[in-house]
Amino acid sequence: MNATAIGLTVGIALLGLLVILIGIFPSQDDLAGRPPGRLQRTWNRRRDIITPRVLIAAGIGLVVGIVLWLISGWPITILVGPALAIVLPLLVGSKSDTEDIDKLQALEIYTRNLAGIIGGAGTGLEVALPASVRTAPPAIQPAIERLAARLTSRWTIEDALRGLATDLNDATGDLIVAHLQLAAKERGPGLTKALQDLADDVFDEVKARRQVAADRAKPQQTIRLITIIVIGMFVGLPLLGGSSFFAFYGTPFGQIVLLFWVAIYVTAIIFLKQWIRPRPMPRILNGRS
Repeated sequence: MNATAIGLTVGIALLGLLVILIGIFPSQDDLAGRPPGRLQRTWNRRRDIITPRVLIAAGIGLVVGIVLWLISGWPITILVGPALAIVLPLLVGSKSDTEDIDKLQALEIYTRNLAGIIGGAGTGLEVALPASVRTAPPAIQPAIERLAARLTSRWTIEDALRGLATDLNDATGDLIVAHLQLAAKERGPGLTKALQDLADDVFDEVKARRQVAADRAKPQQTIRLITIIVIGMFVGLPLLGGSSFFAFYGTPFGQIVLLFWVAIYVTAIIFLKQWIRPRPMPRILNGRS
């Protein structure tokens, strides 16, 4: 069996493994109808890291790495390809920051709508929370739908709200849930005014976060430009490995050196991202409270 056949066999086997992992990961809809067990709580802590999107990116990187290996004979591309495909979108992209702000704005809108439902109709939380699904913004609608499903499945309102805090995974979301938990226990007036005041505070936070994001746009653009150059060099080196100037990287020691440079680059990007990324506020409802 020649090297090409070996490479294709290994690639197909690894891609098949990725497809199996994508298929066996539980979806949010599958987890919504029953109380969380130990396995589910463990999955909830890791689902933001290991997702089908990440596995698909790893599969694409693996295919690119195998193709580069078959063309150049550099086996290091089989490892570096999936690694870069997984790590670089997480480190370079600012989508996660935008999603955080969008979720924060969605929480502000949802809090105002919920205050309107409770104050307008004078209904209790058991009725208002399922009714709030219709007005929930898209960024948090799946979490609100799961909350309504839990209440429909006869979860206690305290357990359902605790599940909502886990789904939102946000310090501001914890603050909103804490207000609702207190209202569910005390059953006193004033929840509408408290939610409206909280929505005003969240609105001010959204404005501040957007200003910070605008100030961080220039460093993010610099990181993207550097990344494009590095990716171009990584793809081009194996293709130019036959030339005398790059022949060193085709040797076993050169492969180790190339892996070292890639590790140095990823470490530098991690440092830059941590330097310009604002620290998230600590949660007050983290599942261990």
